[in-house]
Amino acid sequence: MTEQTLAVLRAKNKAFRWPKGVSGNPDGQSRVYHECRRLARAASPAMMKVLIDLAADPEADQRVRSVCAVAVLDRAGIRPIDKPEPDQEPRRPRLDPSKYTLEELEFIGEALTLMLEDRSGRPAAASKSQLLPPDDEDGSE
Repeated sequence: MTEQTLAVLRAKNKAFRWPKGVSGNPDGQSRVYHECRRLARAASPAMMKVLIDLAADPEADQRVRSVCAVAVLDRAGIRPIDKPEPDQEPRRPRLDPSKYTLEELEFIGEALTLMLEDRSGRPAAASKSQLLPPDDEDGSE
């Protein structure tokens, strides 16, 4: 091609360009996409009848029936209800030693000592004195 022929082609192509900042295809979809959507809309009542028939057919495979039933419900706008997860377990109150008498605290300490012992019968690493609150040495009570 000669330089003159290229210049003529560039001038012809420039006349059909979109101005800067303007898209020639704002949807970003081809003509084929819109044609397919039109055809699908036209065939959708018949296809929905086929889906419903397959979902209701007792002779059909269970997987086919379930997929068809879900597809029909999806297109009808029916969604499953999301049930909230049950709360794990209620929070237990914390142990407040000030609410117990000295005898009750000794009993709790013995129970904890038994729980800490392993099955061989060896004593727990923590001693009984570590489980009880310290005695009030100044006798202010």
